[in-house]
Amino acid sequence: IPNNVCSIVMFMFGIKQSRKFLENFHNTRKKKLGLLLDGERWMQADVPSEIQSMTNTLVSGIPVPTDSEEQPSTLTNSTNQSVASGPLGKYLVIHNQSFVVGR
Repeated sequence: IPNNVCSIVMFMFGIKQSRKFLENFHNTRKKKLGLLLDGERWMQADVPSEIQSMTNTLVSGIPVPTDSEEQPSTLTNSTNQSVASGPLGKYLVIHNQSFVVGR
């Protein structure tokens, strides 16, 4: 067997072994984290209308001003309408899907 073929075979074997190790490492850590999170006591949190409005703006793709740009004095939604403090929602809605927010 030519020397460079042996090198290629060893290289491919090394990649396969590395991939197996990383997958096993990732799955082990993911399982531990899942058990840790399942053991915690979570409570549903209400979602302020300001947070829902900011989420809608981010999801819409409208650029959000950075610290170096002038910040608006009032919070606006994706249609540039001023947002007042409104009622608390039970869910955070993104693309018509409701998500529970925990604390």
